[in-house]
Amino acid sequence: MRKIRKLCDESGVGVTYEEISFGTKLTFHRRDPFADDREPEVRNSSQKFAMVRNTLGRDLADGLSDAELAAMELVIINDDTTTPEVVEALGVTRRGAQKLLSRLIEKGLVERTGAARSTRYRLSSSINGDS
Repeated sequence: MRKIRKLCDESGVGVTYEEISFGTKLTFHRRDPFADDREPEVRNSSQKFAMVRNTLGRDLADGLSDAELAAMELVIINDDTTTPEVVEALGVTRRGAQKLLSRLIEKGLVERTGAARSTRYRLSSSINGDS
């Protein structure tokens, strides 16, 4: 238990312990990758992902989850993104990143280019203003 606590402290992962009838329950709390480390309580959802809200417009952006907004932010900042980049930035599994990007494609916000390892996701031409 000491080693777990030490490793969690070193990596910034919160851990809580709860005694239950058949042992101890550990709950791990990952840090929000999009929180501002200096003043996390000050940053609220209206300030998060302002670039995405400005690019998509409030109507489209308000219908997206925080994870979808974060993925869109990657696409906008980098001009395009890959599944591994989404995995690293958002702390989700590969399958989770694929599902997230698929939802953005279904909503018409992102387009998929390439195949297999060269697959990239970019802002949809309808959003970007390209013909």
